[in-house]
Amino acid sequence: MRYLALAAADERFGNGNQRFYFSILDYQFEYDWGSHSPRAIDNYMEEFDSLENVDPWIDCMIRGKYHISKGWQARGDGYANNVTEEGWEVFRKEISTAENYLTKAYGIHPEYPEAAALMIHIRMTSSGLLDEKDWFLRAVEAQFDYGKAYTIYQQALHPRWGGTHKAMINFGNACLETGRFDTRVPRYYLRTLKLISKDSPSGGGAWVKPFRKRGVYKKVRHYFESTLSDPREGLEYYKEYSAYAVYAWACGEYEDARQIKQDLGENFIPEMSDEELDIEPSNFLNHLSRT
Repeated sequence: MRYLALAAADERFGNGNQRFYFSILDYQFEYDWGSHSPRAIDNYMEEFDSLENVDPWIDCMIRGKYHISKGWQARGDGYANNVTEEGWEVFRKEISTAENYLTKAYGIHPEYPEAAALMIHIRMTSSGLLDEKDWFLRAVEAQFDYGKAYTIYQQALHPRWGGTHKAMINFGNACLETGRFDTRVPRYYLRTLKLISKDSPSGGGAWVKPFRKRGVYKKVRHYFESTLSDPREGLEYYKEYSAYAVYAWACGEYEDARQIKQDLGENFIPEMSDEELDIEPSNFLNHLSRT
């Protein structure tokens, strides 16, 4: 953590290279603290505070992420009614401080998407002149395929954060309709289906309902056929092609799923059922063979 902090002052992370440094640190400052203890993050910040000549954008972004993390550490990741008054007080203070740093970072480099994306997260728990959608649009204007902006905004649309499943589906449809199959953006349609299915009651196969609605498989098929339109080889291609079978199966299109599996032959990867939909590969294969 000490050397990571020291690297922040390296002049090679200036002149347009600031984003490289922040991407290295980004995963370590998630609100759930990732694999690092709060003390390890504090050790990083103690070293960081002693540095001179840190790029202003890097400085604001790191401090913004740090204060988001400190706020969530105090709040906890449970439901709002389980948070103590002291936890709320610290959370609001830290989030307000984070907002100040992130809006400053955005002002320094509005052509970078990171600050705007994190402001979506800030707006999920606070009010302001610009809402989550405004900040999302600013982020994707800076970089159309900046994945974190899509992930955070999709979270903001979830019922737990005051959104609705309908809003999530509309967003997923919009991602698919961009037609930008040269990016991962259309895949957020599949992610939307998966997130909604996780909200279904456990047991009885209720999780498949979002996949079985009218018109869904047509869109799923459009996604995969567009993504896989250029014949190629390699692990990523076979994983995506295998995922096609998994989603066809989830949509109840068993014949298509079996045909895709047959077409892939030894290149079929059954583990994609677990990676995509948290279904044990053996359960997926057994069900597919019986239907």
